[in-house]
Amino acid sequence: MPEIIHPAGEIFYTRDSLGVPSIQAKDQLQSAYARGYLHACDRLVQIELNRMASEGRLMEILGDLPFARLVDRCVRALDFSANLEQQWESLDEWTQSLFESYCEGFAVGARERGRPMILRLLGVKPRAYKPLDIIRMYRFTGYMALGSIQHLAEALVLELVGEGAPRSLLDMMLGDSVGDLDEEMLRQVRVMELDKLLIPLGLGGSNAFAVSAERSASGHALLMGEFHMETGQLPPLLYALHAETKKDGRFYQGMGIPGLPFLSGGRNDQVGWSYTNAHGDNIDMLIERCKDGRYLADGEWRDFTLRREEVVKIRGKKTETWVFYENPYGTLLGDPHQEGDYPCLRWTGMRDGTVGDIYVITNMLQCHSVKEGMEIHRKGQMLGVWCVLADRQGNIGVIKSGAVDKRPDGWTGTYPRQAWDLATRDFEHLSKDVTPQSYNPEEGVIVSANERRDGLDGSRWINLPEPHYRFERLGEILARRDKHTLRSLAEASYDEIDRCASRMMKVWAPLLPEDEAFQELGRWALEQEPIRDRALHRQQMALFHAVHHELLHEVLLSSLNAKKAHHLLHDVTFGLCFQYHFDQAFALEKPELLDAERLTKWLKVAWKKAQTCVAEGRWTLPPRFGFSNQITQGSTPSWLGWDTKPYDIPGGPTVPFQSRVMRLLEHPMLGGPSFHMVMDMSHDGSWYNMPGGASERRLGPGYGKGIEEWIEGRFLPFGQPKGEAPNLS
Repeated sequence: MPEIIHPAGEIFYTRDSLGVPSIQAKDQLQSAYARGYLHACDRLVQIELNRMASEGRLMEILGDLPFARLVDRCVRALDFSANLEQQWESLDEWTQSLFESYCEGFAVGARERGRPMILRLLGVKPRAYKPLDIIRMYRFTGYMALGSIQHLAEALVLELVGEGAPRSLLDMMLGDSVGDLDEEMLRQVRVMELDKLLIPLGLGGSNAFAVSAERSASGHALLMGEFHMETGQLPPLLYALHAETKKDGRFYQGMGIPGLPFLSGGRNDQVGWSYTNAHGDNIDMLIERCKDGRYLADGEWRDFTLRREEVVKIRGKKTETWVFYENPYGTLLGDPHQEGDYPCLRWTGMRDGTVGDIYVITNMLQCHSVKEGMEIHRKGQMLGVWCVLADRQGNIGVIKSGAVDKRPDGWTGTYPRQAWDLATRDFEHLSKDVTPQSYNPEEGVIVSANERRDGLDGSRWINLPEPHYRFERLGEILARRDKHTLRSLAEASYDEIDRCASRMMKVWAPLLPEDEAFQELGRWALEQEPIRDRALHRQQMALFHAVHHELLHEVLLSSLNAKKAHHLLHDVTFGLCFQYHFDQAFALEKPELLDAERLTKWLKVAWKKAQTCVAEGRWTLPPRFGFSNQITQGSTPSWLGWDTKPYDIPGGPTVPFQSRVMRLLEHPMLGGPSFHMVMDMSHDGSWYNMPGGASERRLGPGYGKGIEEWIEGRFLPFGQPKGEAPNLS
C-alpha cells in the first residue's frame, strides 16, 4: 500500500482503476496534507497554470492569445488578489490549520513530482503554494465556473443596446426581467473596455436531486449529483477522492478542484450534498458619469477611492500597464479623466465575502444533518448556487446560497443602471431569512436543474435561469415511481426525453400544416416516450434543435447584421444566456412579443435551413467528440494516448443528460456532466463515474480512463457502498 510521509506518521492510500485515491489518515489535518500531496503529484501542471490565470498572468506564459487576454483583463479588473491577507486573518484557527496542512503536503508532493516538462517549455517555475493562493484560486474558479455567465449576459445587453438593437429583441431576451430598461441612457455609455471583458463561457448547468426516506426502497434518503461543465478535457477539471480519519471515525468523499483543500460536492458519513448553478444575479454593473477623474453621485462629484496600476508581462511582446479606478461599488471600465459614462463592475460578496464561502465549503466536511447544512449555506456570499442535501436521518432539502443586492425600484439587475442619481454605492443584500429553500417537501423529492425559484416572501433572486426542461423532466420521472433505488436515480440522470421539443412542436406543428416532414417531427416530439428506436430519436432531436437554433438566428437577423448574429450564436453562448425568456416567446406565451404570423414567417425559413444543416452533418446527435489533453488540444493521433478517438456522447442540449458541442473563440468544447455520483445515506459509500482519471500525466494513474463507463452508465465504488452497482448496462 503506497504511503505519504507525514511528521506525525505515515498516511496510507490506495487507488482504484481511475487512479482515484482512498486515503487513510489519523485526523482531518493529516487528510488535508494528503490531499495537497496527491494534488501536486497528479495535477501540478493544471494547478500551476490555473494559479497563473488566477493572478491574471496567462499572457506571460502563452503570449497575446485572445482568450488569455480576456482572462487576464477580467481577473485584473475584478482584482482577485484584493485583500487576501484580510480574508485569511478572518478565517478561524481550525480552517487556517487545514489550509496550512494542505500547503505543506502540496510542497512535498511537488518536490517528489519535480518540474514537469511542459512547465519547463513554458518557462514556469513552480512556487511554494500558500494559503493566500487557495483564496485567490477559489475566487477564480468560482467566477469561471459560475459568475462569468452572469457577467456575460449583462455585458451583452449593454453591447446590443449600444449597437442599436431594437426594444423588441431586448424584450424577448429579458422577458419579465426587463424592468425599467433605459435604452437612451445605455446608448451613451462608452464601452471602450467592454470587449476586453466578455468571457464567452456558459456550457450548461448541472443536475442534483434527492429522495426522502419515505420514497426510497431502502428506507433511507438518496442523492444524485452531477456538475455540468466542460467535459472533454484530459485531465478532467475535477479531482475525485475518498478520505477516512481514524481519530473521529468519519469519512469525506466526492469531487473537488485541484488546488483547493476541500470538496465541491460529495458526502461525509452523515450528510451528502451537491450543487447546481442558480444563476444568482450577483454580478452587476452601474453606469458612472465621470469627469476630471471623478464620478457623479446625487449631484456631488466624488473622488475614486483607488487608482490601481497593473503591470502585465506578455510573452514575445512589450509589457503593458493597465490602469483601473475603483469606488465603493466596484471597478470602473474606462478612464474617468475622459468625460463620459462608463460601466462600473461589481461581483457582490467577492471582496468581503470570500471567507463566508470558505466557511460554507469547509464546514460541510463536519456537517451532521440537512438542517445544519442549510444553515451553513446561508453564510455563502460569492457563489449563487442551489445546494441539494440528504442526510442519514432520511431528510432532504434545498437552499440557495450566495448574496444578491437589494436594488432600487424598477432595476432588476439584468442590465446596467445609471448611478449618478444614487447617494450611496453601498447596497444592502436581500435577507437570507427569505432565501429560496425547501425542507422535507410533502412529495418526498427535490430536484434542482438551474431553475428559477423566488424567495419565501416573493423576492426575485434569479433573473436569467436556464429553461426548466431538465427540471421538469426529472421531477416527472421521480414523481411517477413510489419507491426509488440508486439505479432509478441513475436512469433519471441518463434520460434523453426532450421536453423542449414537446413544448415547442405542440405550438409549431400547426403553423406549417402542409409540410409532412415537419408534421412527422411534431408527432415524434409528442410521442417520445418510450424510446423505441434510439437512432431515430436522436436524429429527430438533432433536427428539432437545428430548427430551434435557426429560429433564434432568424430573430437576431431581423434586428442585427449577419456578422453580429453569427458571433452571438457561435462565439459567446448567447442562446444559453437568454433561452429561458426566448422560449416563452417561441411558445407563443408572450403574444405581445411574438405573434403566430411573425413566428410562422421565421419558422418557414428556419425549417429549410435546419434541414440543410442536418443533411450536411452540421447538426448531429449523438455528438461525436474526442477527449483532448489540456496542452495538446487534440492535435495528436489517438494511438499516442494523449488524445482519444471520437466517442458518441449520450444526451442532448435540453435533456437530463445535457450534452452539447460548442465553440469558445473557435475552439470546440464539449459541455456535459463532468461526473455522476449517487448515494444511499444508509451506508458509508457512494457510486460514481467520470470521464478521465486522477493523473494529468500520460502514463500516470487513471489518465484517460473511465470514458466508456461514463458514456454507458457504469459506476465505480466510493468507499464501501452496499449492494450492486446501479449500472445501466
